[in-house]
Amino acid sequence: SIYEQSIKQALTGVCLAGIERLPIEYHPPKPLLLEWIGSVEVIKKKNKLVSLRSQEVFELFAKDDLRSCILKGQGLAALYELPNSETASSLYRQSGDIDVWVDGERDIIIKYMLSHYKCGRVVIHHIDVNVFDDVPVEVHFVPSYSYSPLRYNVYKEFFKEYKEECFSTTNTRFCVPSLRFNAIYVLMHIYRHVFHEGVGLRQLMDYYFVLQNLNTSDYLFVNDWLKRLGLKRFAAAVLYVEQIVFSLHDELLYCEPDSKAGTHLLNLITQAGNFGQYDASNQEAYKKGSVVLYYKNVRRLLGMLRFYPTEVISAPFWKVGHYCWRRIKGF
Repeated sequence: SIYEQSIKQALTGVCLAGIERLPIEYHPPKPLLLEWIGSVEVIKKKNKLVSLRSQEVFELFAKDDLRSCILKGQGLAALYELPNSETASSLYRQSGDIDVWVDGERDIIIKYMLSHYKCGRVVIHHIDVNVFDDVPVEVHFVPSYSYSPLRYNVYKEFFKEYKEECFSTTNTRFCVPSLRFNAIYVLMHIYRHVFHEGVGLRQLMDYYFVLQNLNTSDYLFVNDWLKRLGLKRFAAAVLYVEQIVFSLHDELLYCEPDSKAGTHLLNLITQAGNFGQYDASNQEAYKKGSVVLYYKNVRRLLGMLRFYPTEVISAPFWKVGHYCWRRIKGF
């Protein structure tokens, strides 16, 4: 059951890293353990590939004088490294696509990508770009967005004010956001996916490692911006999950956890899994088309109204507006 849940939450590698630290008498039965090890070897191989491609896409854009940084994913993987570990701990983290933030105006970036690469879907904050055959790439104009227009304006204010911390901080291979930037941005990313399709424990574990490495002197900065962004209650819900699931120490809490909102969030995570992939109603709605999916998403959001009213009320209008914007732009 732990193995199945680790697959659902995209934590198969991390859980095996835990098993490897147990006395041998507590290991799973050999057939399951061999299957588990085989799955994790695939994860490690994929991690090496995604790290290589992240460096390559960063260098490709740099040659054309495009400033970029790698968001989430391989931009956070280095935080997983543990002292005195015999293997690279970051390899156990399950990687996905490459999210790269390119500095510049949206229309100019879209024009560049369309002229240099075969491109896919364009949405409000990114364009799918086929830079490689083996790893998907999302080129971001802004790191994230909100359904609430007022909140989204503050998001953009934050990105503009602190973008230099992203395009100048390097992990030796490519630029990555600063830790205090990630303390805000990764939370935004989790928040967006909770409302869009669902989120898994992998994203919560990413945030755990951000908090483990965040300097306590940045807590005032984080609290101030979360208040301005209207994300304080969601942050309190996330910190509750961090404590319950990952045993985050009290001294690493930058605000008081919210047990009610946190319990609700944890229930959503356990039911739907990574990006809502294990929510049967999600999959059924996708098969029936965009209109059915729209109504399904709106009904799902109503369950969050008591915790995040502004985002929930804004969502139906935003979705219609975004659809019209894409049609007008020809996307």
